[in-house]
Amino acid sequence: MYQSILIESQFLGCIHTYAKIVQYESCQIEKWEHYMKGTYRNRCYIAGANGPQRLTVPLVKGKHDHTIIKDIKISYDEDWQRNHWITLYSVYHNSPYFEFYEDDFAPFFHQKEKYLFDLNEKLMVLLIGLLNIDSKIESTSTFEKQVSDDVLDFRSAIHPNPKKHIKDRDYTELKYKQIFEERTGFLSNMSIVDLLFNLGPRVLEHLYGSIAPE
Repeated sequence: MYQSILIESQFLGCIHTYAKIVQYESCQIEKWEHYMKGTYRNRCYIAGANGPQRLTVPLVKGKHDHTIIKDIKISYDEDWQRNHWITLYSVYHNSPYFEFYEDDFAPFFHQKEKYLFDLNEKLMVLLIGLLNIDSKIESTSTFEKQVSDDVLDFRSAIHPNPKKHIKDRDYTELKYKQIFEERTGFLSNMSIVDLLFNLGPRVLEHLYGSIAPE
């Protein structure tokens, strides 16, 4: 039986990711893999007025496929932090709980982290605390292609591209009220902040419900 889960670093990770984390005593974040583009590593999706809206952290130009994730640098050639914050405020300022968490997230869109991994890690630590998740979070010390039998290797299993997303029999997505749902319909597997700003302290109950046996 698995006691820990191993996942990749994600920017404001998706709901499915956090539903997996709560199942295990500890969660390991892969720090030594090669960066993979087109994934949740530097992007997230929120439920906007016109459908899923992508927020992407731009990277310093260059080929990243053979660069270790911990060494991937964030680009500040454009003011993406301001744009992200304006977008988050525009989408969520009327949500039930945005005002309760606004001050927790605002600093991350003003302070400039050098590395993507560090930004993702600090946001995750914040979210784990706000969600009251008991799982121990730690980053890996080396890259292991194969992990021990008590660790579930879930690296890159959750993917924005449905064709690359691995079917998870231990997860059932539960619907919840989204701000623009009457216009867009329910939008699946958004960033965990969408759940947080809409459900507030009920998020943990929702996550546990998504992994409960049917």
